[in-house]
Amino acid sequence: MRKLGILPALAVGLILSSIGAAQEKKDAKSSEKLDGKWYVVRQEQFGGAVPATVANRLSIVIDGNKMEWYIGNPAPNMAATITVDPEKKTIDAKVTRGSLNGKTMLGIYKFEDGMLHVCWAEIDAKRPEKFASTKPGGGAFEYTNYSRQPVKDGPPDPTKKGRPDKQEPAPAKVDFTLTSEQLAKDYETDRAAANKKYSGKWVEVEGPVQFVPVLANGDVSISLVGFKADPKKFGGHTVRGIPPAEEREKLKGLVPGQKAKLKGKVDRETAGEFIELVPCAIVSIGPDPAIPVTADQLTEAYAKDAKAADAKYNGKWVFVEGVVLELRPDEASVILAGAGKKDGKALRISASYPDNRKKDFAALKKGDTAKIKGECGGQFLGSITLTSAGLVK
Repeated sequence: MRKLGILPALAVGLILSSIGAAQEKKDAKSSEKLDGKWYVVRQEQFGGAVPATVANRLSIVIDGNKMEWYIGNPAPNMAATITVDPEKKTIDAKVTRGSLNGKTMLGIYKFEDGMLHVCWAEIDAKRPEKFASTKPGGGAFEYTNYSRQPVKDGPPDPTKKGRPDKQEPAPAKVDFTLTSEQLAKDYETDRAAANKKYSGKWVEVEGPVQFVPVLANGDVSISLVGFKADPKKFGGHTVRGIPPAEEREKLKGLVPGQKAKLKGKVDRETAGEFIELVPCAIVSIGPDPAIPVTADQLTEAYAKDAKAADAKYNGKWVFVEGVVLELRPDEASVILAGAGKKDGKALRISASYPDNRKKDFAALKKGDTAKIKGECGGQFLGSITLTSAGLVK
């Protein structure tokens, strides 16, 4: 999506409803305006329901001919320029940001009972004719229900068996030891054969972290990089697990690419994409690839040679320590002071964090020394930006 895991990139059906009277028009067709922010209520992929705890983190913003997809972070993980035909009820999106950059998605949409349904075709497939997701290769990748109001308690998830706070203990010896790529490849190659081979079996799986969603209710899951048969198309399989409550704190500081080894029982495949390990336990975590650097060192590096600093830090995860200069809770960001100066003006560190980390950052005060891990986005308007930031204890 994914990466978030779930990216509305192929065939998507969306149901969306309204966020605030300020956005509503008084004309009879006001409910059929696409502009605004929309929140996922329910989502299906490849004919299967996506767990509500994952789907309810997703949202999109439509502004004229611009559309952005969000997975709980302030910055969009995907963006597109859209063309809408209100008579034919068609919507096309040319992706301008994300893994499908440059690709065009063909879709249809409709309003029903005050909600909006949208269905995207798979990349390079013809426009869908009905609002339904299908199995891989069937033309319709995803079907989603959206609302303009944030979803606090989503609809029941038929695949969810309850939070695994107390789990069956893992055996000393597992049935299979393999990489996350190999397990995912087996499911991608022959789903029926893979289910027969692995379902209900204990596995020890190792691979690089793809993402670690942290939900507002405290649930933390981990997804390991899997396998995608056609790199040009959206989809593929990843390995996902939710460790017991006492182990979830270990996951919050993990970054994409960091190695992790999990032990769990293959419970099911959901949404044609996730191989679920339930129960699941953390066996080991590899070295942290985040680059340690102080706020002074990072700002001085950019002040001295921005091009060289970009080569070293931009697009990489960094572990920054510095003094809090300003707190901006309304913008979900915190500013750290830096020693570097550019054109006589001090450079700063601007770290933006997802909604689910607000409670952590709320404890900070101006003048505190903070340790923050995030992905460096380079220099922008006098600040060195960090995204997907989290406090390190």
